[in-house]
Amino acid sequence: MRLAFITPRYGAEIVGGAETLGRQVAERLAAHHSVEVLTTCAGQDYQRWANTYPPGERRENGVLVHRFPVEQIRNYRRFNRYTAELVNGQVKGEAAQIEWVRQQGPYASALIQFIHDNTRTYDFFIFIPYLYYTTFFGLRAIPERAILIPAAHDEPYLKFEIYRSLMRLPRGIVYLSPEERDLVHLRCDNDWLTYRVIGMGFELPNGIEPEAFCRQYGLREPFTIYIGRITEAKGCDKLIDNFIAFRQRRPGSDLKLVLVGTQLMKIPAHPDILYLGRLSEQDKFSVLAAAKVLFMPSEYESYSIAVLEAMLTGTPVLVNSNCEVLRQHCLRSQAGLYYADRSEFEAALALLLDDPILRKRMGDNGRAYVQANYSWAAIERHYLKFLTQLQTSTLIQGSEA
Repeated sequence: MRLAFITPRYGAEIVGGAETLGRQVAERLAAHHSVEVLTTCAGQDYQRWANTYPPGERRENGVLVHRFPVEQIRNYRRFNRYTAELVNGQVKGEAAQIEWVRQQGPYASALIQFIHDNTRTYDFFIFIPYLYYTTFFGLRAIPERAILIPAAHDEPYLKFEIYRSLMRLPRGIVYLSPEERDLVHLRCDNDWLTYRVIGMGFELPNGIEPEAFCRQYGLREPFTIYIGRITEAKGCDKLIDNFIAFRQRRPGSDLKLVLVGTQLMKIPAHPDILYLGRLSEQDKFSVLAAAKVLFMPSEYESYSIAVLEAMLTGTPVLVNSNCEVLRQHCLRSQAGLYYADRSEFEAALALLLDDPILRKRMGDNGRAYVQANYSWAAIERHYLKFLTQLQTSTLIQGSEA
């Protein structure tokens, strides 16, 4: 088959769960089918969508990438004001929601025109995630050839009528977890569409050396870790507050909080909070393997790559119980705990730190959970089967393929 992946940004340098998922699935399927990517020239700046990459075609790791320029840099402050007005009901209606998508961006009309001009060039157009301009306008151009990977979570925008309609259009949908499937079915009433629940594959890179990494960065045990975008939207402000409160109750402890990822908020100066910036894959897994606990404070996750990477290294996780996907990962794997407030955070963290036998058992459970459910070999098989069945139209609508 000839497949086109459509994603707002693309590249090994791009940090983001949906972008990472889309890139890795595209590269894996390229071993079996002809895979191309349609994306924008936007780089790391997802707030403004500033053009970083040159427009045109370029082959990257076996995949032909078509990049189209972003024609309108986003005014993030104005966009946030308009978002608040829309969510609060100050502006209403389909036209207002479509205008919100245009402001959301990344606005690249040439990409959408390319899809219109090449509707028969590709067997399927695979869109990820649901929220952005590239998916909304691109999918509506070719619904009969569209596969959607929504990467949806319980956020106000999922309740917009335009997305309820969008979720009913594609030929097939790939959900990342049973919880995402149930949420989208509930919000969008689209359980009659053909779908499949397929996660993302994980494997440990070569060259993981926890002790050497800690020596290089001067890290001493014990330390906990957060990996991802460091922003209030991910709950990092509350995580830092909870951690500082926990440390104040343990004045004799040397426990540290290590933050890894792109900084999008001010990190308070504190002797027990260390910011390491962005790391290579080898270094990221090395520091994960050395950490006592990984935190995931976000309420809005459709999958959480960092949680599953921590489990693969044998590191227990402590997650926000308000996120159903994270809570169910813990329940299915028996590899982590969850909390709803500060008192539960402190109690759960104390239990994990003070009981090495429990921590070891959870680490073993997490490694087994990821290896059993999220190997790349299994993920590839699921995608290949789904694509073949969609192409031959043998699937029964309203069921999992």
